[in-house]
Amino acid sequence: MSNPSKNGGSTLTLALLMISCVMIAFISISSVGSVMISNAEPAPDSSSLESQLGYSIEEPEPEPEPEPSEESEPESFPVETMDEQGSTFNVEPEEEVEQQTFKLIRNVDYWGGDSYHYSPDSNIPFTEKRCFHECSVDPTCKAVVFNRLMDRCWGKVMEDFELPLHTPTIGKRAYVKKDLYEEALEKYG
Repeated sequence: MSNPSKNGGSTLTLALLMISCVMIAFISISSVGSVMISNAEPAPDSSSLESQLGYSIEEPEPEPEPEPSEESEPESFPVETMDEQGSTFNVEPEEEVEQQTFKLIRNVDYWGGDSYHYSPDSNIPFTEKRCFHECSVDPTCKAVVFNRLMDRCWGKVMEDFELPLHTPTIGKRAYVKKDLYEEALEKYG
């Protein structure tokens, strides 16, 4: 800050005075602008436009709506019905999948690599048979792990060398594909 007792007066006071003047000017300009906008004249209507152009403008008359007739029912579309024999779709029964033999390993889990998970809250209802079937039909699924209550299952996807690398987990039951598990034990230890 400058000292007001020195020659030249206070520069701070001068700066504040200039800022105040500029702000007052902006406020007054903006209020004049708003008054000018609010006092805008309405757009000319067609009568004043006619007087300016020198000729009249006629609006087209609306066409009358057609009277309803008895024959104006919606057209019906031809519907073809097909019996099962004449159907173009042939639904073949699902092939029976060879049920894999699973080996139970108690108190182990395989972390990560879940291909599916069924529980009582699933959109697809939980059954033990479904858990085993899903793993049987999927060649990438190597094991099915159930929780302690046997009401949830996880299909585990892993490489063959990972089969012997299970994690000890109390209460879990891992059912591994027996042939793959035994081959992995011989090959990878």
